Amino acid sequence: MSTPSATRKSRSTIVPPDKGAFPIDHFKECEGLVEKYLKCINKHELMPKRCQKLQMEYMYCRMKRF
Repeated sequence: MSTPSATRKSRSTIVPPDKGAFPIDHFKECEGLVEKYLKCINKHELMPKRCQKLQMEYMYCRMKRF
């Protein structure tokens, strides 16, 4: 019978990226798009498909300033 430590594989430590996978907009560079998106979501009664263009604009803004 083998011991539990003998069957265990070595584990490497996983370290998250410094800024995360998609950093938060700390400098408020895309804040205007967030405001527009939230207004759109409220206007369309929480149906995000109708505000997809604004979502894409925000993501593009964030990727541009990464």
